[in-house]
Amino acid sequence: MKIFVAYGYNERDKWIEELVFPILRAFGVDCETGEETYNGSISEIVKRKIQVCDALIAFTTKREPQNTESVTTHQWVKDELAIAVAHDKKIVEVREIGVDSQGGITSGYKKIKYDEKARDKCLVEIVKAVGDWKKNNLVRVQLLPEGIHNDLRPLLNDQGLSCHFVIRTGSFNTEEKQAKIERITGGLFVYVPQLDSDSFIQISIRYGSQEWCSDYESLNSFGIHLR
Repeated sequence: MKIFVAYGYNERDKWIEELVFPILRAFGVDCETGEETYNGSISEIVKRKIQVCDALIAFTTKREPQNTESVTTHQWVKDELAIAVAHDKKIVEVREIGVDSQGGITSGYKKIKYDEKARDKCLVEIVKAVGDWKKNNLVRVQLLPEGIHNDLRPLLNDQGLSCHFVIRTGSFNTEEKQAKIERITGGLFVYVPQLDSDSFIQISIRYGSQEWCSDYESLNSFGIHLR
């Protein structure tokens, strides 16, 4: 899973790099930011980064203290939020207490309160949100070889046909879980959870005494080969 992290590139928000990034990486998340391309506005490079990410976490924290009644956040973070909304990404906004409500198109998304004096509570909520994303983050995998489709297509609406998968990480296997075979242009596919880089998946399809089963394979391959 790839997550874009939108935040202020300043000393006050340094805790995000020190605490949040390690948490995300512990989940097997690839983190993207716009820091190296930041020049005060949103570049095309940043827009493309957000487009290829699965989700965005935006930290709408306070800017440097100002002598105004209205407390604002970083404009580029708000812009990055808007880009994520436009591309229908999963979104969590971590809003610091005291920052004005952003309203507009980002108002309907999940928000986590951030209190500088209770940072641990914020981190717990971030862990929960990313855990939910990982659990529900599905990827589409094609069943191979294509020749096997002739055997399976006539059975897809038959209640006796079942499809299951098992995920292996190291020497540990998950319990067998059910998946559904989908007809999509170009072949037959199943939706399975996104795997960490050191995990593998085995897919098996059963109909009566017949069984088609793959080896444990990485999702980096073109598809899953049944035998």
